[in-house]
Amino acid sequence: MAQNTPINALPWAELTDIPNAQTGFQNLANAIDTRLIPRFTDSTARSAAITSPTEGMLSYLTGTHRLDVYDNGAWTLLWQRAGSATLAKGSWTRTSTSTSSNSTDYIFSWEAAASYNTAGMWSLGTNPTRVTIPNTGIYRFRFRTVIASAASGARFGWFKLNGTSTVFGREDDGTSSSVAFTRRLETIRSMTAGDYFETVVWNSGAAMDSNLGGTTSAYGSPAQLSVEQLS
Repeated sequence: MAQNTPINALPWAELTDIPNAQTGFQNLANAIDTRLIPRFTDSTARSAAITSPTEGMLSYLTGTHRLDVYDNGAWTLLWQRAGSATLAKGSWTRTSTSTSSNSTDYIFSWEAAASYNTAGMWSLGTNPTRVTIPNTGIYRFRFRTVIASAASGARFGWFKLNGTSTVFGREDDGTSSSVAFTRRLETIRSMTAGDYFETVVWNSGAAMDSNLGGTTSAYGSPAQLSVEQLS
């Protein structure tokens, strides 16, 4: 029966095993493959190759010369060659409809990169509500959606930092009537590499209508989020 090495659990065969060189080498190669540091040109190529990353996995992006670790559900920068960092930017949309409960945080789950998604800031397959900051610096955040509710009430929107109660960019419309209204957020904030944020809307009075950023004629354009590193 094959045994495993004590540290990385790599399989090795015993003399009593049925001889099968192909199976033995294949098992060893598969085990080693998940423990090496794979190289990709960019985060898009990485997401296509690694569809189910696991905690502690490493990867290297040759286009931006950065070493990332997969931690807490996101790829996070470990090291980057001096002078190779580029200012990050991203833009995402949501076109499908959703329903949120009354007086409950609704966190947007983004569906696609609208035009750009640099430095692995967002992944559809891994925590699509999160946008992860790749570089320490100053960032501008912009968000827009159209929301409707069956009753009047207070409407809020904000960005939620690192899954905690820390919020930024909060806007309050006060008490609005039971009609469709546009929610916009825009703010500038200093961020640290590895921080992530989520986009939240909240409503009192009644559940928000089943179109948070859809494309029907009643609601117009889809929900949009953009992030741009300024320095």
